[in-house]
Amino acid sequence: MVKSFWNFYGWVYDAALLELMPYQNMLDLAAEALAPHKGGKYLDVGCGTGNLISRLNDNHKDIKLLGADISEVMLKRATKKMSEKEGSVYFHKLNLNEEIPFKSNSFDGATCINVLYILKQPGKLINELHRILKKGSRLIIATPLNEPKLLPVIKEHIEILKNEYPGRWQIILAGQTIRIFIPALVSIILNLLIVRNRKYVFYKEAELRSLIESNGFLLKYVKPIYGHQVCFMLAEKN
Repeated sequence: MVKSFWNFYGWVYDAALLELMPYQNMLDLAAEALAPHKGGKYLDVGCGTGNLISRLNDNHKDIKLLGADISEVMLKRATKKMSEKEGSVYFHKLNLNEEIPFKSNSFDGATCINVLYILKQPGKLINELHRILKKGSRLIIATPLNEPKLLPVIKEHIEILKNEYPGRWQIILAGQTIRIFIPALVSIILNLLIVRNRKYVFYKEAELRSLIESNGFLLKYVKPIYGHQVCFMLAEKN
């Protein structure tokens, strides 16, 4: 059931999110915070349709990227997205509730964007990421905070449009609304189902700090993003 849900979500994921400025800003922030270096090997767990991997690949052709996700639909979209690009990019179907099938101390950094809340044992994933990362490597995490709401994200999107396109933001917003109305509506319904599903856990910032630090990571900074609905964290393996 869970896999089927995320496969269905994969069909509307890009159509809705890629138009959303707070989402684009989150991708930029994650790529910048990861700070990949030449020849490095990096893992994106819960890579979805590969948007962050695409962003990293565009700016760093000299690194190896591996994306992992449970959804076949999202992985197919990610693979197709990267098929016409240069770079060393691989995708792997993976159940993140289980042990990660990678060698210890084998990655130079990892990202985990909007994943923790769907896991049965998020601490197990964080511990596994600590195992596979090299000492001093960065871990980037973004996850919705407790009781996330959609309206603040939409307001932030409009504010960004106003600042970047002061003379024509209304036209751009109207065009976006027309283009993505149906997938956005489906996405909203799916997100409401996610928020109301008791199987998914949304954390408070203090709980997230404890989760990361208790599994061997040193927190470098924490900040609210995405209309203050998502907690963004940069940590390093001790």
